[in-house]
Amino acid sequence: MYSIDILEFIILMTFMRKSDHPFIFCRFYLLFLLYFDFPHPVIFVMSTCNHRLWVDGCFDLTHFGHFNALRQAHHLLPKQPDAQLVVGVHSDTAVLINKGPPVLLEEERYEMVRQCKWTGQVAEDAPYNTTLETLDKWDCGYCAHGDDTTTMADGSDCYQAVKDAKRYK
Repeated sequence: MYSIDILEFIILMTFMRKSDHPFIFCRFYLLFLLYFDFPHPVIFVMSTCNHRLWVDGCFDLTHFGHFNALRQAHHLLPKQPDAQLVVGVHSDTAVLINKGPPVLLEEERYEMVRQCKWTGQVAEDAPYNTTLETLDKWDCGYCAHGDDTTTMADGSDCYQAVKDAKRYK
């Protein structure tokens, strides 16, 4: 038989799951899993908090491949009304440093991505190096990117920290 502590947690989780705040529910669920010493709580919780997915890029001279990547990323989201694709668009300065001078201005690129039907939210001036802090700031469970290699100006992988944390799709 469960103790009263576990029953209180289950009742609280049931209430939080029905709320409009899935991120709060995930925090309570993480506490529950950690409190009762489940083997891999973070991996399990990440799969329950997957309502927002991060995709980023320069989106300079955007073509079919860019929009197809956004479409594919959007299809990775769960079929829930609050699921959202967050698209980070790099600033002109970040593009200049890491790839060379952009053709379109950042404001034009922000608006072009904002008008895409698969975009839920645009993160303007997104960092070129995607970190766990970026994902957490935007409440994204994972980062998605195509199979092309994306490197910083120094040759390092832009997504290495996210890959190491197993939050990369």
